[in-house]
Amino acid sequence: MKKRFIPPEDRLDAYLDELCQLVIGPVDPARVMDLAKAEAYRTLRQAGWRATLTVPFATKNSDQTRDLIHRLHALNAEPALIWTHRSNIHGPYEIASILELNLDFAFDVNREEIISIVSRSGSDKIILDFYESDQGKQELEFDISGLNWPGAITGARRRG
Repeated sequence: MKKRFIPPEDRLDAYLDELCQLVIGPVDPARVMDLAKAEAYRTLRQAGWRATLTVPFATKNSDQTRDLIHRLHALNAEPALIWTHRSNIHGPYEIASILELNLDFAFDVNREEIISIVSRSGSDKIILDFYESDQGKQELEFDISGLNWPGAITGARRRG
């Protein structure tokens, strides 16, 4: 069996450090899903609705966004998987529900500036896209799709 090279910034300890910023509570390496098992989630096609919300990155842990997380949970409380670039190497991390997502992460938590959260059934997905705008402002976009979670945002539209 060939052993592939994993750069230091993508090794398991770096992934667990990243997850420590993204998860409320201690990170348990046993909750990293096996890549073979996770493969089924890569091919899920999102059906249903889509909604987006953009907030200043500095306010991502405000009462408004915490309220959004609670509305998402009320619509779909099942376990979810956190995906980052490192999840493609080690496997996604399972959280008990969207309520375990820590929005108080640093802007440089990962170099891709993308975090995905997929409900365990695959019925809902959130892409957290954090970036610097053309005006030099750090922003966070919640791109929410699926059957349930988009209902947490007014103005959700049906996917074509």
